[in-house]
Amino acid sequence: MHDRNTSDLGMEDLRQRILAATDEMKRTLSTKVTVTQLRRKLRACIRNNGRQFEQDL
Repeated sequence: MHDRNTSDLGMEDLRQRILAATDEMKRTLSTKVTVTQLRRKLRACIRNNGRQFEQDL
C-alpha cells in the first residue's frame, strides 16, 4: 500500500534538492560570466593602453 504522506515528503525533499541545485548552478554560471566579462574588458583596456575602450566592446 502507498502512503500518501510519505510520498508527499519524498516529493518535497526532491523539490528542495532541485531548487538547491538550481541555485548553485545560477551562482556558478553568474561567476563564470562575470569573470569572462572582466577578462574581456581587461584585454580591451590593455590593447588601448589604458585609454577609453568600452565603446569598442
